[in-house]
Amino acid sequence: MPGVFAVVAAALALSASPASAPDVALHRQGIEGELATFLRAKAYVEARGNPLALNRHDADAGRRAARRLRREGRLPDCGRSADEYAFSGGLYGQLPAIAIVVSHETIGTDVCEDPVAVFDANKSTRMAVAYAARLQRRREYREHPSWKTLWLGFRDPDLMSDRGHSLASRGLRNMKKGLRRTGGRLRHKPPSLTRIALAMERPSR
Repeated sequence: MPGVFAVVAAALALSASPASAPDVALHRQGIEGELATFLRAKAYVEARGNPLALNRHDADAGRRAARRLRREGRLPDCGRSADEYAFSGGLYGQLPAIAIVVSHETIGTDVCEDPVAVFDANKSTRMAVAYAARLQRRREYREHPSWKTLWLGFRDPDLMSDRGHSLASRGLRNMKKGLRRTGGRLRHKPPSLTRIALAMERPSR
């Protein structure tokens, strides 16, 4: 894949001590406070802090997402087959097609970004904040503005208004586990994240 070696090299540099990779990316992007706490817990649950975490079990979901976004005219061909998006991974367990398109539509990043960008801790952090910012614009979030609602939105936006669903209950248990393992607490309402996402450092290509 184009750019894969550069991305992997950058991720390896960050993951020399995998537990520190989220902190390095958060510090570089100027993210602090409860947003950093939230993302640190998310990175623990999804990847144990390893930016190179890869989930091939999500291949079908990744491929379907790429094909759907292309049908909708939101993801151009960019010279890539849908198969190149057939996985989830990185610090936050992102499906690359969705992460790239939402980041592009929310804060103007490159819609033809290489799917392996999710393995770059800085880029994936930027995409995760952009995704959270998009979730905040949904009615389900506005009705229940909380870190728990955002956490469920990362799993599936439909769960934001259905906390009684078994997947929602499991997701919130994982959130508690991630916070406990990373030593964090979330006490306040999330800030407006679009402004924060727009202010973040754009990772070099």
